[in-house]
Amino acid sequence: MSSVVTFTPITGCHSEGPICYLLELDGVTIMLDCGLPDTAAPEELAKIDRLLQKVDVILLTHPTLTHIGGYVRFHNRYIQTATAAATSTAHSIPVYATIPLQNMGRMLMLDLYHAQQAATTATNEQKLSTTEAEAEEGDLTQATIRAAFDHITPLRYSQPINLSGNCQGISVTAYGAGHTVGGTIWKIRKATDDIVYAPDFNHRKERHLNGTVLLSGGVILEALYRPSLLIMGAYSALSVQQPRKAVEQILLESITATLENEAGGGTVLLPVDSSARVLEIAFLLDQLWQEHGHLMNFPVVLISACAPTTLKYAKSMLEWMGGHLAEQFGNTRENPLDLKNIKLCRRAEDLVRFPGPKVVLASFDSLEIGSARQVFSQIATDPKNKVILTSRGAPGSLARLLFDNLASASDPQLEHHDVLTKARIKLELDLNIITKVPLEGAELIEFRALEQQRLEREAEQAAALARSKHIMENESSDSESDDGGGADMAELLSRQYDVYVRETAAKKGGFLRASFRMFPYLERKRKFDDYGETINHSNYATESESIAVKRERLGGDPEDAPDIEEPEQIAEPDPVPMKSIQEQVNLKLLCGLQFIGLEGRSDGRSLKTILAQLSPRKLILVHGTTQSTLHLAEYCRGHPTLAKSDVLVPENNSHLTVAAASFLYPIKIADSLLKSLRFHKYDDYELARVHGTVQLEEPSMDDEAEAKVIALPVLGLIDSNGIVPPSPAPVMVGEVRFAELKKLLQQEGLRAEFQGEGVLVCNDTVSIKKDGSGRMVLEGSLCSDYYQVRRLLYSQQAVL
Repeated sequence: MSSVVTFTPITGCHSEGPICYLLELDGVTIMLDCGLPDTAAPEELAKIDRLLQKVDVILLTHPTLTHIGGYVRFHNRYIQTATAAATSTAHSIPVYATIPLQNMGRMLMLDLYHAQQAATTATNEQKLSTTEAEAEEGDLTQATIRAAFDHITPLRYSQPINLSGNCQGISVTAYGAGHTVGGTIWKIRKATDDIVYAPDFNHRKERHLNGTVLLSGGVILEALYRPSLLIMGAYSALSVQQPRKAVEQILLESITATLENEAGGGTVLLPVDSSARVLEIAFLLDQLWQEHGHLMNFPVVLISACAPTTLKYAKSMLEWMGGHLAEQFGNTRENPLDLKNIKLCRRAEDLVRFPGPKVVLASFDSLEIGSARQVFSQIATDPKNKVILTSRGAPGSLARLLFDNLASASDPQLEHHDVLTKARIKLELDLNIITKVPLEGAELIEFRALEQQRLEREAEQAAALARSKHIMENESSDSESDDGGGADMAELLSRQYDVYVRETAAKKGGFLRASFRMFPYLERKRKFDDYGETINHSNYATESESIAVKRERLGGDPEDAPDIEEPEQIAEPDPVPMKSIQEQVNLKLLCGLQFIGLEGRSDGRSLKTILAQLSPRKLILVHGTTQSTLHLAEYCRGHPTLAKSDVLVPENNSHLTVAAASFLYPIKIADSLLKSLRFHKYDDYELARVHGTVQLEEPSMDDEAEAKVIALPVLGLIDSNGIVPPSPAPVMVGEVRFAELKKLLQQEGLRAEFQGEGVLVCNDTVSIKKDGSGRMVLEGSLCSDYYQVRRLLYSQQAVL
């Protein structure tokens, strides 16, 4: 590598928890993800504060807490502060992510905010909760979430972005990773160095997502092939996956057996995240319910504070999902993500509307916070019910505790499989449970008094904002101001005014002293721009849009504005004053427990295959347990192709030097020598082979460089015996890209197909492949096809 590269993992090495890495490239610091768990302790939050004040740019990959859980906090502490500071040294740190990550990440953090508000309220019985908790001092509020995600620069896949400022000369490009909608593999390029960051990806096509573009049709994407440095996650290096249809069949049978139990149907709980993998699971269940009519009698309920808005965002992003969804929408004009069999609830308390057997999708999948924990505490002690874990859960969480007990009770040979089943596990849990109860007596009176004061304050603020807006819209200039011009029309008409009459007698000089105030009348002046008279959009807004705008003006969250009723959406009831109570209970786990992996990641076998085809020059393994990380590193060191790569396994908070300074010197070539060079075009470069003598030039006082190298032209190189040495053998520069070579062969009229493992066969007579050392091997009978293929093969490289 020609650049100086260092890698500093803050968190996310030898661990399955949140990930956050710093990549320094020639003095430019790039933050790769900014994750925190949903139950981050103060000491975990403090990790984000280390070494972060020098960050120049942030790249985000997936809308999950593992990847963006700490982004809002970081934005508040560093980005927003730097932007607001009125100093010349302040700079706004650019943040790049895809459009779906921006939208779904916003919903994720809002859902987390509501869950944390409920937990915080429960620790103080004097603090009363309504449908919308008031914002408090702290990092995670609706305002800070909105500001953080509005700061993100959204971009599309395969859209190169040239960074500016301190990052001049660096470009970043996002590629589809699968795993989540808008999930990203980043390519960072500077000069001749390509760095690929791929912490999580999925090569398999799912019901709502295509697989990663990293591997398409069994061929590695050329833009990501042979990177100078690959940073890859080892999370699933040991996992063993069954075919997707087999996993879906197991899920269907497990759910059906619980719902239709002869002893009385039970409830099935699937803990999920609130914005990413929940889309695949909800879409899967909706289609299974359509395919199996007997399941229509059992409701599927999705509980999330932002569930309606999350699904609306998803419906508008079909182009980011599987191509079959867009095709289906074009044929039927019905949105495939219009989940007609999914009922939506914002709170776990609303689950009482659905008595009897049911399937519940609840956030969060860690079971440490949110509606999933509440539902779990309600169903865990009934043997008729079942909990199906869709992920292993964050380390130290309740979900991970259940998974570990399930894995230890299962067959050891199935420890890393994506399906683990055990009917019953004897386990006692001491849990802090948060429940909401209606206010009564003195508490209800106090609440109503506080609520009335709040409404009065909001009304005063609204009136002041309306008056200010009216003045700004109707005053043509400061000189035309009027005493009553700033008052609201409704307020003016509700008062009594004396009518003054202008004096008829002339004053000194024949002029009137002043104009007296008449009946208050405000003339609305028309405004014009380059396109004609301006339009007041509020005159044409629907009722729901008007309410959202009003709430935004009042400082509320527009995401919480009333939603347009849809067939699958449940109308919100009138808000009832509630308070949260926290109590510690001892639960005996009597319900069924099962793990069905729906995490959407490539398994260990696929990771190894993709890694071998990528053939990185340097490899850093991150985001995985120590066991999975070392296993993948050992495989790479023993693989014939990957053995030549430097495999690095860093520790958290370590400073890893990936590429040290290489002593490169600028060369000045004499004009006479430059004219004699024959340049060959390759990729984005022009290459030529130089023959000449090199001598060092003494540095001058007015020159910034310490030393310069000058190549002087010579007619030939002659040794001491006076014999002219032979010309050096030609050198072939560049990598042959099989995908491009196949297209070129087909354009020339040759039939080219991939057969076996990476063997390109042309007209069934000539084959092209790479041996274990990476050399190209051309085999075939000496015929016209052979020479034509050889010529086209040579054209893919620069021959010097």
